[in-house]
Amino acid sequence: MASDFKYKLDIFRYASKHGLFFRDAFTGIFLRAKKVSFNKGEEVRFPVNNDPHLVFVHEGAVLGTLSFVDGSSYRAIKVPQSIFLTGSANFINPNIRDQKWEVANRSEFTAIPVNILMDSLTSEEMAPEKLSKHIRSVMDFDVRLYLHLLGIHSLYNKVDYLVYNQPKWFSKTQRYLANYLNVSQNGLSNAIKSWDQLNFGA
Repeated sequence: MASDFKYKLDIFRYASKHGLFFRDAFTGIFLRAKKVSFNKGEEVRFPVNNDPHLVFVHEGAVLGTLSFVDGSSYRAIKVPQSIFLTGSANFINPNIRDQKWEVANRSEFTAIPVNILMDSLTSEEMAPEKLSKHIRSVMDFDVRLYLHLLGIHSLYNKVDYLVYNQPKWFSKTQRYLANYLNVSQNGLSNAIKSWDQLNFGA
């Protein structure tokens, strides 16, 4: 596990970048946050009753599958310097029926119970609303990205798009990227090899 300072610095960088650094609230938040690690293949859950947590990714990668009450679903990949929500109920979007986050390779997180997080932020004007708006925008981006990739029919073109827009994803376990794209591992490997040969002459 990394040092407390490294974890705090990671979160400070993210919060500052998105206008979410609320100095007076952060001391209490860090005191209640959980530093946790999960191994490849494990589901990210927290007792008791899988209470909702906001999770910040320091190391590793996670594949999420989120299902809605209307039967639709989407997937999301999270890498360092990103966030996601866990829990049986989603306070941001009540239309989400279920969500599962599976670790793609050994990962380190800071996890903060949502109820404690929101209580701590009440000391700063509009802070809970700003954080909620940011989380919604992250989730909306995840949905738009997933649907955009679904609309790209050529696997080679999917790889090309990700190379330019999400290059970090290729450093993670390819099986999970294949699952995200709903393709076989062999198909993804061949598409990456084709892209490599065409662009780098490998």
